[in-house]
This record gives sequence, C-alpha cells and structure tokens, in this order.
Amino acid sequence: MSAAKNKPFEKRYITVEEASAFLGISTVTCYRYIKEGVLQASRLRTLIRIDKLWLEKFMAGSAREKLFENRPQVQR
Repeated sequence: MSAAKNKPFEKRYITVEEASAFLGISTVTCYRYIKEGVLQASRLRTLIRIDKLWLEKFMAGSAREKLFENRPQVQR
C-alpha cells in the first residue's frame, strides 16, 4: 500500500465560514477581504472556496500583519 492511501482525507479548499473561523474574523469581513483582493478565493457559480495551503502560507508570512493592522482592539 502506498503512503497516500493510509492518510485520512484532508480538504484542500475550505469555505468562507471555515476560513473566517481560522482567521478569527467575521464572515462578512472575510467576504470583504475577498472582494478587496486581500484574500484569494475561487468561485464556482455560487460557491466560494479558499485554498487552505495558500491561507496557511498567508498566515505564516508578513501579509498576516497587514490583515490585522487596522483591526480594532477589543477592550476587556
């Protein structure tokens, strides 16, 4: 058996809801970032999906700071 058959299936593309939960932002903000070109997404008719590998690279890089630089601070 090959190693690929032993791995559990992992999704490559995630929904906007899953991406917003991963980023810690609202879905409305996630849609806005897609529209503004901050986040890359693919559209298939009415479905919008975000490449999970791209999102992980995005979060690891310096683009993460740009994403959160204008985010209002929550006072606790």
